[in-house]
Parts: sequence; structure tokens; C-alpha cells
Amino acid sequence: MSNITGITLEMCQAKLKMYLDAEEKVLLGQAYNIDGKEVTRADIGMIQKGIEIWSNRCRKYANPEDVGMTIENVRPGRH
Repeated sequence: MSNITGITLEMCQAKLKMYLDAEEKVLLGQAYNIDGKEVTRADIGMIQKGIEIWSNRCRKYANPEDVGMTIENVRPGRH
């Protein structure tokens, strides 16, 4: 199932798996390549943020009845 962004649940699940695999490798003290960038133990925060983002997207796309608009990165007072 696709939405207006063209992202599918399968795409979300694949990306989430990449981040989970990366987290496991980094936690084991290894370097890992994700989307062409080598990450190391120092990048665990970036990997965990990616896990959070893609987990949320997987949940969103797994529930197609839950339609609505999501607004991200809104700064109050800036128009």
C-alpha cells in the first residue's frame, strides 16, 4: 500500500531492518555501512533515531484506516 509520498509499508520495513542491523553491528563494536555511509560506535544515536523514525512510519503505514495529516518540524511563531 502506498500513500501520497510513495512510501510503502514494505519500504518502511526494509529501512527499519537496515537500521536494526546497523545497531546490532555497532553495539558489537563493529563498523557498518548504511546508505553508503560508514557508521561506528560513535554513531549509535543517529542509528537509534533512524530506528525510531522508521518504526513510527511502519506503524503508520501498517494501519491504513488511521488516515490523517501528520505535521512535522513546526516552529511556533514563524510564518
